[in-house]
Amino acid sequence: MNRIRRMSERRAKMLRRWASLIGLFILAGMVMAQQGSDSSQQLAGSEGSQGTKSKLVYVVQPGDTLWDIAGRFLASSYYWPKIWERNSFIIDPHWIYPGDVLSLYPEGEKLSSGEQEEIEVVPQIEEPAPVVEETQEVAVVTGEEGEVIKVVYKETPSLGWIEPGEMEKAGEIIRTYDGRTMVGEMDIVYVNIGSAQGIKIGDRFSIFRIDQEIRHPITKQMLGYKIINLGELEISKLSSDASEAEIINSYQEIKVGDYLRPYIPPLSAEVPVVKTQKKAEGYIVANKRNTPSFARNDIVYIDLGKADGVEAGNKLEVYIPGEVVKDKTGTKHLPDKIIGKLLVLDPKERTSVALVIESLKEFKIGERIRLGEAE
Repeated sequence: MNRIRRMSERRAKMLRRWASLIGLFILAGMVMAQQGSDSSQQLAGSEGSQGTKSKLVYVVQPGDTLWDIAGRFLASSYYWPKIWERNSFIIDPHWIYPGDVLSLYPEGEKLSSGEQEEIEVVPQIEEPAPVVEETQEVAVVTGEEGEVIKVVYKETPSLGWIEPGEMEKAGEIIRTYDGRTMVGEMDIVYVNIGSAQGIKIGDRFSIFRIDQEIRHPITKQMLGYKIINLGELEISKLSSDASEAEIINSYQEIKVGDYLRPYIPPLSAEVPVVKTQKKAEGYIVANKRNTPSFARNDIVYIDLGKADGVEAGNKLEVYIPGEVVKDKTGTKHLPDKIIGKLLVLDPKERTSVALVIESLKEFKIGERIRLGEAE
């Protein structure tokens, strides 16, 4: 009866979602039609001699990113580095502010094929720099002088990372009810844990898949796994060494061989800055987006954890060791170059998840970090 009631409730919820989506599509169509009418009047731009630009600037609006601006005015969003290159005052491409005046095309430069011929010139607005910078995963709260006060993140506490010890305890989906390759919400599956492991009917588990095994960039030691959170299931029937379970939430397709761990609700966690007198040195070993370079507001994984004295809210410096040079008096050790800062979000025993809160340049895997020097 409980399963039938849950199915009825979910079907009703799905119908409500579809009704909402249909309403949104209708509203979006009306807005787009209006914007299309307005944009023909707002766009201003003319082509100079030999295909060069005569209007060259764009004033940043709230919510703009270089990616979005490049998508609007250049051939593709992937042209955003061109805008960064042409505006040397932008230190970090993740940070542009309302009122910034961007040069989209240098004076007299010919257009590349596909670049749009019109540039919208928006009147400059006077707005203070934002005190909260929000992405899909985090909101960074800063004080009056720009210092980071706290970070709020909106995801499960693992933030896509588990250590080898956690993986050893993971359960696994071993079969689907009807033999299908992929399953989703309300489907029945069988898992390789049962009453002998202390499992009870009604227990919930998070379902995940290993995305990448991470080894230390210097020592090559196994450090942990980047994971993809797939959904949740609930145990419905038991045997001693296996169980039947119903998938109650799915974020993408779920397959035989996907793993289980005790359910962690997706809470919004607030991490205030916590000062520390402890010292430790280590490395950035991976980043969540799996890109060759990364910068401010990216989530990274480091090789320092609770065993090294790391706590949630600690700041760490990212630095380049100072060079050793010689002059006529002997050998000199130049000061280290501080190129950014991290804030620890989720410390584990030997590793931690951290957020890049400052970056003077793009980082790469293997950047040096240290605890205890950030203030």
